Amino acid sequence: MTKCKIFDIPEIPDGIIQAVNDKKLAVFIGAGVSRLLGCWGWDRLASELVNCCFENGYINFKEKETIGYMNDQKKVITMCYGILDFNNKKELFYKKMKKALEGKQEKIKDKNIYDEISDFNALYITTNADEHFDNKFSPNNIKYKEQDLCKDKLNKDKLYHIHGSIKDRKSLVFTVDEYIKRYNAGKFNDFMKEISSKYTILFIGYGLAEFEILDFLVTKFYDGEGKLPKHYALVPYFKGEENICEYERFYYKKLGINIVPYAKDTLGYDQLYEVIKKWRKDINVLSIVLQQSFKYIKECVENFNEKNVENVLQKIKNNKSLQNEFFNQLAVTDKPNLWFEELKNQGYFLPNNNPTPIEDKYNKGYYSIPKWNVLDFLFNVSDKNKKNQDIDITKLLIEIINEIISYDKKNRIENWRTDDTIIKIIMNLPQGKIDEKHIDFIITALKSKWNNGFLEDTLAEYELANILNKEQMLKLLDNILEINPNDNRYSYGKIDIYWLQQILNKNKDTMGIKYPFDAANIGLDKIQSIIKNDKDSYICYLINHIDSIENDDDGLGITYEKELINFTRDMLQYCSSKEIREKIKEMINSNYAIYRRLAIHIIRYHYEKSNDIFWGLEKNPLEDYESKYEIYRLLEDKSKIFNNDEIDKILYWIENKTYFIPKNYKNDEEMKKIGIAYNKKEFLYPLLNSKNEKVISLYNKYNKINPTPIEHPEEMHKVIVKDFNYISPLKVQDLEKMTIEQICKFLNEFKESNDFEEPSEEGLAETFEKYIIVNFYEVVEELNDYLDIPVIYQDAIISGFNKIDLLDNSVYIEKILDFLEKLSEKFYINLKSENDYRKSSLISLIRFIDNRLLEINDLDNDKISRTIKYILIKILENVKEEDVVCSNYVTSALNTIRGRCYIALVKYSLKVAKFKFLNEEIKWENDVKELFTKNLDKEKELSLNYSAVLGMYLPQLMYLDKKWVVQNIDRIFDEKLEKYWQAAMESYLGYSRFYLDIYILMKEHNHYEKALRTNFNDKGINERLIQHICIAYLNGEDSLEEKTSLIVKLLDKQDIKSLEHVVEFILTAKNENIDTNMKLRIKELWRKLIFVLENNSEYEEAHQKLLFELCKWINLIDVLDEDVVMWVKKYILNCRHNYETYWIIKGLLKHGIKQPNKVADIYLVMIENEIYPRYENEIRMLVTMFYNNGLKKQADEICNSYLSKGMKFLQDIYYKFNKADKF
Repeated sequence: MTKCKIFDIPEIPDGIIQAVNDKKLAVFIGAGVSRLLGCWGWDRLASELVNCCFENGYINFKEKETIGYMNDQKKVITMCYGILDFNNKKELFYKKMKKALEGKQEKIKDKNIYDEISDFNALYITTNADEHFDNKFSPNNIKYKEQDLCKDKLNKDKLYHIHGSIKDRKSLVFTVDEYIKRYNAGKFNDFMKEISSKYTILFIGYGLAEFEILDFLVTKFYDGEGKLPKHYALVPYFKGEENICEYERFYYKKLGINIVPYAKDTLGYDQLYEVIKKWRKDINVLSIVLQQSFKYIKECVENFNEKNVENVLQKIKNNKSLQNEFFNQLAVTDKPNLWFEELKNQGYFLPNNNPTPIEDKYNKGYYSIPKWNVLDFLFNVSDKNKKNQDIDITKLLIEIINEIISYDKKNRIENWRTDDTIIKIIMNLPQGKIDEKHIDFIITALKSKWNNGFLEDTLAEYELANILNKEQMLKLLDNILEINPNDNRYSYGKIDIYWLQQILNKNKDTMGIKYPFDAANIGLDKIQSIIKNDKDSYICYLINHIDSIENDDDGLGITYEKELINFTRDMLQYCSSKEIREKIKEMINSNYAIYRRLAIHIIRYHYEKSNDIFWGLEKNPLEDYESKYEIYRLLEDKSKIFNNDEIDKILYWIENKTYFIPKNYKNDEEMKKIGIAYNKKEFLYPLLNSKNEKVISLYNKYNKINPTPIEHPEEMHKVIVKDFNYISPLKVQDLEKMTIEQICKFLNEFKESNDFEEPSEEGLAETFEKYIIVNFYEVVEELNDYLDIPVIYQDAIISGFNKIDLLDNSVYIEKILDFLEKLSEKFYINLKSENDYRKSSLISLIRFIDNRLLEINDLDNDKISRTIKYILIKILENVKEEDVVCSNYVTSALNTIRGRCYIALVKYSLKVAKFKFLNEEIKWENDVKELFTKNLDKEKELSLNYSAVLGMYLPQLMYLDKKWVVQNIDRIFDEKLEKYWQAAMESYLGYSRFYLDIYILMKEHNHYEKALRTNFNDKGINERLIQHICIAYLNGEDSLEEKTSLIVKLLDKQDIKSLEHVVEFILTAKNENIDTNMKLRIKELWRKLIFVLENNSEYEEAHQKLLFELCKWINLIDVLDEDVVMWVKKYILNCRHNYETYWIIKGLLKHGIKQPNKVADIYLVMIENEIYPRYENEIRMLVTMFYNNGLKKQADEICNSYLSKGMKFLQDIYYKFNKADKF
């Protein structure tokens, strides 16, 4: 005899799935279900009633004991009811009854089994009198009166209390006589027979000893002799009671009932909740009900029929996926209003339903913001109502949004998605329906910590100034222009600058037409706030041109200050000259330049009626340096209409202005005269538009003194806000007119001032470099003449060489090298300190040799090669620099004289080897080899940079002279001198490529083992060490079987960061480079890592995550054997986020061709644990693969699981492989 198997969660029988598909499943719910919610069982109720009778003196102790020991609880309850009724205390009976059915709130809230049962898509019949299941049905669908139990009225949308409900005492059936009466009633018999004969029944919460329903169904209606059992009963057993279970199966099988056992060993009777929870999910994903329901909901929304409303609302009431789909369909329907009022009455829009942010359980402090499923529907209603207004719809919308925005203000639910939709709905309200509290809500929502520009994006879509009235718009404007004070030189608005720009641009024209003065005052107030917050504010200097702020090309992009002033300027321009006249007078006399600049610009804009303000100024406006551009534009634009008096006045201002004299020219009258002439021409030039003879005469006078063309002053502020531009006293053309002696004299004698607006050495060097590039062919012939100019200009020569295409000028290389040889000698002879400018110039010189000369020439010219080598060796012999402290040794070597020299010598030797020693074992020149050998002695070469270069270029040195490297490996990596060893090792790991022969050499000399014991400060070095060990392991150089192997020592450290990098590095290795043997080693490493992680004494969350990361290695192996399948199924449960599954999906797709069953099993484990990868193309390929390989059940489950989450990308595949007539 085959024993029945008792599992914690048994598989749902195919007969139940079929019944669901046929719409013929009936669920009978017994007292055991309500007991899970804390309701009393019949035994306790009976005991409580007996005690009640005794405590009230209606029975004595003996009677209490006698009645209490009776086994028939129904009999005891009937007796107690009779005793209390006889004593006119029937109310005590009902009080106990009500208490028995209350349940416990924590159980009802946390694990409510009715939440799961309600989604079985069945006909529901309960013998329970409590109301715990009632809230899953609309009130009209709860049937408990005898007249409701009619076979002709059977409806799956209803709940049938066949023993009545506590809400109506007259309906209750709990005494023996009431049972007899109910079960012998013909109408009730017909009702039950209809269910028994036409439905497959699932009994939940009935013990085998309390099956009065079962007895009734069997004795009255069972005629199934010889037929297979049709009904099912979930019954709890202990594991080990398989024989008992099997014996009871014999009995109930004869009665047409299949016993489905589940184990109560762990959770006791509470295990029923877990079974029902799993079965609910199975019903949805294994049957066709979900697909049918989605289609039905879509049809009902598209073709509204009032008769379907109740049915649809019942369907969505207990199934979140159907509810989501319903609202998704309503969000796009053309007639959302048909459902609107009923859904409001059902409470779907109540503010407490607005979801709160959810903290990521794996990343504390990170939150996701769920979307309330009704939002798009509400917006659709508002959008349709905007186009075709309905007073009642508008009223309902306002009621809903007011309830939401007013809900629990102290603990407002901050959900930006909800706030965003509410703002959109507000914007769709008819004119006059938006009030102050709506504006306050928008302002509050904008300040939410969860808002990250989302709400501003929405506001930018609307012409707010046309939707809101003046007061509302100005209130909102005042808020969106608000600043956040900070210590930075720039100010920042409280909303993102991009969105501020978009909102202002969308609305400024309308505001300008309707109420520009009020809007301008808000802008001016904000400017005042910036100045008040920081009296040294840069706000003036951050604006190049008041008249074209939006076109400023200053390197800063859009800024808050720009947008604020741009907006304020535009509003002032929209104002009439009359209404802003007094404001302009106030601004032009302000102590703050930004006001003066705005005022002058507005005067130019409203010149006809405002020019008297400018001409009436008591002070000379030309003295206002900050307003120079605005004054220039006023003169340029309006001088043609100046009258003679105004011309005279401006000429007086020009002639009497105080002009800036550079320090260099204080005592040089001629230069002062030339400089002032140019300054005066700057103001006279725009006046030429007037064609006034005085102006022309005066301009010509100063032009003769200084004929330099005038540059427009529009660039005057850019020096502050762009990358600093150095000023040169000469132009390239000036240098070209000079002899080499004159150039050298000027370079040697030029002295810069401390004024950043004056010519500098840097500016002159930049010009000199351009001169070198343009005139290379002439300069190269006279290079030695520049040996005595200042270093900064010699550096400019080298910089110029770097930018010249020397491939076409190779004939000049010898001359360049001759110059460089002499120049380098001057540099290192005169090198005085670490901060000497010559040091950086010498490095530039070496870089030029390294990066340019060694790249463009094969060094087959013996003279050139000898000169390069000579220069480099001479520098090494003569420059003894201290090591530079950099972030790492490689950076230090690359940025020091000696480091660059050694690097250049290695590259030089590699070049020479190609044409001189190509077929030789030793491929470098003796003098270079001797130098490198000699300097292995740390007393002769103190610099760590040499050790760093040896590590960086170890593979290249192996190529040049393998024997030399092997013989000197322990001198290159000198363990006795820790800092030198570390410099070499870090540089080797961090800079050079992996070569197996070098690895073996280094391993044999224990340098890798020492590295494993070393905690390098640079994370990248530690990772490169791990990579080397992993590559060696994959290539068979290390073994997991040898305790002394490096891979074992690495794993035995149990450092989580190291283990993480092992997993990551192996995963991202190029798959095409991994051979079969490597794949076998990967699997063994996988096994070892599992062992290490599972047996770590500190089994932390990080280890769990890493065990999941290992699952991604499924993509690297060729076969899904039992081990791999077990590992993946077990540890994939540690997945935290759906987006982490890419490599797993890629691997499953790879294995699905040959092993679809195993792949499907793994995929279902993900689905069962709420892991839903989103890689649609790959998943579609997988599911199609499952269908094509006969795995329909698994494929159906995957399709339906995704659908339950609202993801429909598999629906067409599901329909393709399922019969169309089912839907």
